[in-house]
Amino acid sequence: MNETLLTLQEAAKEGKVTRQAIYAAIRLKKLPARKVGSKWYVCPKDLETYRVNKYDRSNRKIDGELVFDPKKGECTVHEAAAIIHRELHIPYSPQNVYYMLRCGILRGYRKGAAWIVKIEDLNDYLQRVHNHKKKFA
Repeated sequence: MNETLLTLQEAAKEGKVTRQAIYAAIRLKKLPARKVGSKWYVCPKDLETYRVNKYDRSNRKIDGELVFDPKKGECTVHEAAAIIHRELHIPYSPQNVYYMLRCGILRGYRKGAAWIVKIEDLNDYLQRVHNHKKKFA
């Protein structure tokens, strides 16, 4: 066996996660690995790439389709919060956006575990807020 490969135990220790987390990443095809007999082995370079991209949502896919596709006019909850903050000039957190999505104040939909906000729905919301402010100004 090539000495540069890591066992699940070694990969978990190096990645500062549990062995089960490494195995789940392999099973979900997020981390390339080789199975020799009954043992799994991970290349350190693949482990580092996985660790760096672990929270990167830009390339995340469900059923072969991008979860967040800016070409389709979609954005993440964090991006929506930043846009609202920039347009309304008031602090807006992603938690505020999650609340608005759950309550139906802002339209969005789920794709897997992620909330997707269409830019046109975000613009509709901002227009409603601007119109509401004008009534009371």
